[in-house]
Amino acid sequence: MAATLTAVLYPSVIFGIGFLLNFFIWGKHSSGAVPFTTMIALLFLWFGISFPLVFIGFYFGYRKQPYEHPVRTNQIPRQIPDQPWYLSPFLSSTVAGILPFGAIFVELFFILSAIWENQFYYLFGFLYLVFVILIIACAEVAIAMTYFQLCAENYHWWWRSYFISGSPSYYVFAYAIIYYFTKVRLRLTLHSKYCHLSLPLS
Repeated sequence: MAATLTAVLYPSVIFGIGFLLNFFIWGKHSSGAVPFTTMIALLFLWFGISFPLVFIGFYFGYRKQPYEHPVRTNQIPRQIPDQPWYLSPFLSSTVAGILPFGAIFVELFFILSAIWENQFYYLFGFLYLVFVILIIACAEVAIAMTYFQLCAENYHWWWRSYFISGSPSYYVFAYAIIYYFTKVRLRLTLHSKYCHLSLPLS
């Protein structure tokens, strides 16, 4: 069941959203629409490569012997002592997201400017470099905050490490809203047949 959900659930949602959006682009007869043959090729890649590989990996993983604990563990969970104020889940996630967001701030500004000004984006090599820096920064911040949490004898680390790695998304979302209200002024002009959207930027 887990292997089936892994192979079907997430790819089907992504493929369905992409196909639905592409369907509307087809309806507008846009040249930016993905051809139907390409969509069929992606479907074949999904069911011909990704789908079997998930089950092959599940088969070998299921046959492997489970990991054994190096020491004997107590069945009664240890009581977690009082945590310092700076290790609260909200504060640690909020503070930890500042550093990775600072690494992508400038590139995010150029991406939003290219989107709203209807310009082409050319710096894909630099964008990939910033993406790698973001991944490394998120991993290092999650490792550091998890280490501080374990030093405070709080062994519930798994969900907090996940949220700490995803905490830059809060800042990206907030910055997108701030950019929209400070840099973009939408003016909608109506004509008899078409609705044009002009974007004067400050």
